[in-house]
Amino acid sequence: MAATGAARYAWRALPLFSIRQGDWKLWESVDDETGRYGRYKLLFNLKSDLNETTNLAGKYPQKVRELEALVHRWTKMMVDPKWPTRTPRTFQVCGTPFMLPI
Repeated sequence: MAATGAARYAWRALPLFSIRQGDWKLWESVDDETGRYGRYKLLFNLKSDLNETTNLAGKYPQKVRELEALVHRWTKMMVDPKWPTRTPRTFQVCGTPFMLPI
């Protein structure tokens, strides 16, 4: 990603993406019915919650939208992998079932 402002780190492996900018980290998963991101949204402030235990997405919707915009611009430049990925497994993250391809 282009370096403007605070450093950004982004990751995408269907059905998830994650982006970190400064102290903020956003996770989103794809909605199985629509194929679009946004089924689950988890926002963490890593400065105060290094273990990612408190989802702040509902409390800071503007930060969610800001990070979503960054990652969606980035993903437009990406192509899907040409190799198989592992079958996603379900894990509980803040009480929300997340399918992770790990």
